Amino acid sequence: MTMRISTSLLYQQNGQGISTQQTALYKIQQQISSGTRVLTPADDPIAAANALQIKQSKSITEQFNVNIRNAQGDLGQGEVALGQVSNTLTSIRELVVSAGNAALADSDRASIAEQIDNNLQQLIGLANTRDANGRFLFSGFQDSVQPFANSGGPYLGDEGQRSAQVGPTRFIGLNASGGYLFDRVPAARGVYETRAAAANTGTVSVSSLLNVGTASTPSTPYQIRFTSATTFNVEDITTPGSPVVVGTANQPYASGGVVTIDGKEVKLVGTPASGDVITVTPAATRNIFAGVQQMINALRTPTASVGANLERTATLEITLTQIDQALNRTLEVQTSFGARLSEIETLTNANESTKVNLSLQLNDLVGLDYAEAISELNSRKTVLEAAQQSFVRITGLSLFSLLR
Repeated sequence: MTMRISTSLLYQQNGQGISTQQTALYKIQQQISSGTRVLTPADDPIAAANALQIKQSKSITEQFNVNIRNAQGDLGQGEVALGQVSNTLTSIRELVVSAGNAALADSDRASIAEQIDNNLQQLIGLANTRDANGRFLFSGFQDSVQPFANSGGPYLGDEGQRSAQVGPTRFIGLNASGGYLFDRVPAARGVYETRAAAANTGTVSVSSLLNVGTASTPSTPYQIRFTSATTFNVEDITTPGSPVVVGTANQPYASGGVVTIDGKEVKLVGTPASGDVITVTPAATRNIFAGVQQMINALRTPTASVGANLERTATLEITLTQIDQALNRTLEVQTSFGARLSEIETLTNANESTKVNLSLQLNDLVGLDYAEAISELNSRKTVLEAAQQSFVRITGLSLFSLLR
């Protein structure tokens, strides 16, 4: 039995076949142009789901790299600023040491004071350093608030530390507290400090602190009051009237001798006058700008008496100590910044390796085998052309062809 195929059915079936081949050819062309074999989740649901997770991981890693670049900028600028702070403090220290020369005239000290003042203004400017985005580096979380007035003054920021996420579980600090660096700087090497009264008329002064004390050392303030050139009392200045501490009345004194108070050991030199006073008080933290300004004022004040000269010397010594402490803190924070920059470099390399591994995984899941795809493209193209030519020939047949 011969099956008769209508013209409409012939056109329909051949049209569907050609359309199927065209669709397959178009899909291969899309795969080649996009470089992926999975164009829609329907092509491979499992691979598409896993690929989505890998792409998200790559996106997160790329964001870490953006954060790292920003962190490198902030930390690098902070490290440079801290280096300049260290240089400025060192310059001030050298000037303070030169100002301690007893042979200097008042005019010489006033000239040194001017040089120190210039360095002080530079130091204040460095404390108010901004990053590339205009944020203050040493204001803590309050990075839009200038940490110090242009004349110095107290710290206006907070103790917070901005941070950036540079890894899945790693956050790295981007700034430092100006309070720690500039505002609360110890003015003594231990837990107490000494000072000769400005009204002293003798030449007695503190030669050295033999026991600078620890956090557990009693910190009650006392004063050593000389009752003659060879005797002294230790007085409790926390009690009204400053009574003599029991067992310390009329203690013998000789230049170079050591006075011990609650474990605090103070070596004194020089000849005291009756009524001269040396105070021994708990060490305080001070604003470095205020400390340097106090020293500048002392250098600008003409020498009026032996006591005033000793007071100026004591101020210079305290300032030197505070500058040394500020230098130590600056070096500490600068080292911390350098360590963070080194860690960031390591994290950058790790993130790049992670990106490469993720790209390889993604390629294994949905990547295209170009050789195979091009081969299939050529095959599909041949099939399509054959189908089209066959259809043209079949539709071209008619009875009129036989009448030639």
